[in-house]
Amino acid sequence: MLDMGDEMKGYFVGPMPATEFLNTFFPKSSLDTSARAKQFEPGCFDNVVSCALETDTYEPFVGPFVVPCIDVNNTNSFHIPD
Repeated sequence: MLDMGDEMKGYFVGPMPATEFLNTFFPKSSLDTSARAKQFEPGCFDNVVSCALETDTYEPFVGPFVVPCIDVNNTNSFHIPD
């Protein structure tokens, strides 16, 4: 087990403040800000809060954010036990 640790020791980043980590590995200049959130309007979540079952809320709440994938079957597995 010590051999594995010796091989990996040059690949770890030591403790650093969260701000320094974010600025180093996720600089603000790399963020795409072209897709800004829409301004809140009263009633914009009516189709979500009017659902009788929690599972009925998924499509109206998350559906607009799902990116269609070619040859991928997206399955809602919430109701399937682990």
